[in-house]
Amino acid sequence: MTFTDRTVSTAFTKARGQCERCQTRLNLNSRGTQWEAYGKVSFDDGGTDEPENCQILCLACHNAIPK
Repeated sequence: MTFTDRTVSTAFTKARGQCERCQTRLNLNSRGTQWEAYGKVSFDDGGTDEPENCQILCLACHNAIPK
């Protein structure tokens, strides 16, 4: 499962168009090439499709998360 467009848009606005870790400025239309939405709690572990669970991260910060 992935976040809905509405959830991502709301989370992006809440993050003020910046990576929530390093504060790099992001372009809303560059998802997948510049930034990604990341679940603070994965859907497998009970995370929800709510903006509070959706973290906006630049690709560098997203890729640095241990998988």
